[in-house]
Amino acid sequence: MEYVFRGQDQDNNVAGGFSKWSETGTPGPVSDFKSIGNVSDANFIGWGTWVAGQREYLGTVMLNHVHYIAGRPTSSTEIAALRSASASATYTLAGNTAPIKGGVAGTLTAASLTVNFSSVNYVVNASFTTSFAPGTPITETITVTTTSATFSGSDIRGALIGTKAGLAGLTYAKDLGSGLITGAAVFQK
Repeated sequence: MEYVFRGQDQDNNVAGGFSKWSETGTPGPVSDFKSIGNVSDANFIGWGTWVAGQREYLGTVMLNHVHYIAGRPTSSTEIAALRSASASATYTLAGNTAPIKGGVAGTLTAASLTVNFSSVNYVVNASFTTSFAPGTPITETITVTTTSATFSGSDIRGALIGTKAGLAGLTYAKDLGSGLITGAAVFQK
């Protein structure tokens, strides 16, 4: 049973080794962790936020407001079957963390995710609208390509989770010039 843990900064596989992620300081309330399914099932995905955390691999990196997702990636066999069928998938938002900008929590007012499996390098399109008071809502669209159940780009890290990629989770970190916006979102078909 292999699980992926993806934070907004790095994923768990760094330079051929595995990072150890942990919450530091006072643990957050249990309400900061949400999930779909049972942790022993292939169709489990969890997400949450740590106020303070650290990533250990060849040294320790301290992080604030760590948004994360955890789950078992869809098998390469199932990804290949979706690719062979030239499948496309539209996902709906199932849950999220409150986005953070400059240490202040905001609201994720809209999010969408589509995946086009029609080529070896399949395409993941994600769109987010965040709102921080006072201010105008901020919309960002991010596109990445990948060949496996996990995907990453300069502003996004995520994974297709469970049977036939029925779930997807991602973390995002985008600096729009007015401050870094970070968060996590979970989707299902």
